[in-house]
This record gives sequence, structure tokens and C-alpha cells, in this order.
Amino acid sequence: MCVDESPRSIEVHHRRAAQGAREGAAPAREGPAGPERARPGVTAAPEIAAPDLIEAVVAFRAWRVVDGALLSPYIPCRWEGPVMHAECYPANRALLFGRGWLTAPHDPPHPDCRCGIYAYHRPGTQPYYGEFQWVDGIVAMWGRIEAHHDGLRAQHARVCALVRRPGAEAIARTLGVDLVDPGDLEAAAATYGAPLPASLVP
Repeated sequence: MCVDESPRSIEVHHRRAAQGAREGAAPAREGPAGPERARPGVTAAPEIAAPDLIEAVVAFRAWRVVDGALLSPYIPCRWEGPVMHAECYPANRALLFGRGWLTAPHDPPHPDCRCGIYAYHRPGTQPYYGEFQWVDGIVAMWGRIEAHHDGLRAQHARVCALVRRPGAEAIARTLGVDLVDPGDLEAAAATYGAPLPASLVP
């Protein structure tokens, strides 16, 4: 995801996802390498009227599969449960020689930092290669959100479904999430909510 562009800040209050976190989902922390309907608040630039979102914000991302667990693509962050909460660790600021990172403590994601949980508006936006196995999936995002042209960075995320592939069934069962066929990923996302409205995508 390009984070050099001007992002748009959004606030989404997703009650069901937050409730799931309270009901025993193991929280974890992530920096970058990225239905009950609630009425979330959305913040934008002062000169732009902020519309209401009435659906959970759904997006797509991928994980490394290591020892039967999901790990974030670029940092050794293990998703211990279906819910992830972002945190901008000081160690993250050593990535990319500190370029694009804020040195002062702040709540993630910040518009002037690279922190947050990354996801994309469309499946397959960011291909991954290398020695690891990979699995794609659907996530619901809420809290503070920084919207970019090709994706978003969020304060909180919940895994909704994983793509059916070798090893994914056991992970999905552990996390208590659905399995979907690769060709059905985009259609399945609609059952968990709606993508970020096009009017809020920079």
C-alpha cells in the first residue's frame, strides 16, 4: 500500500467486532508490513461533510502461515486470535531506516506514520512471494481508519474468513472463522458488511 499519498482519516465504531473482542478473542498487536449494523461516526477534513457508514468496513489481506498460525507479512506479529489491535512499537521505527515513521508516541494509525493494520479494497491487490506459505482472507476493520487509494490502515481488525487452501482449515477452526473458495472471496465479503464507500477513498 502506498502511504506517501494523502490519506483520509475515518472513525468507525463497529459494535459487533468490539463485542467479539470482549468475548474471549485473544488480542494481539500489529504495525505495518497492512452483522449487527451500527451507526459509526466518520471524521474527514473540516471542509468535507462526513457521511454516516451503516455497514462494517470489510477489506482483504494476506498472512504468512508459520507453524499453523497466521503472521503478518512484514513483521513477526502472530495473530493469536481473530481480533487484532494496532500498536506502533518503537522497534517499528527502525524499519525503512525510520522513513515515514513518527518518533513521538501516538495512537495508531496516524496519518503521518506507517502504523496500523493493513488491508486492501480488492482481493489480490498485493501479491506475496517467498519461502513462506500464504493465505488470503477477509477482515472487518473499525476504530480509527486511514484510507488510501488502494487500501486502508485500521486501529482494529477481525478475521472474518480465510481462503480454502492446505493448512487453512485448521487455522480457521482455531480462530472460529469461515472458509471460502478462492474464486468466491469478493462475493463472500458482502456477507460480512460493505467496503469503504468510494467517496471516502482518496
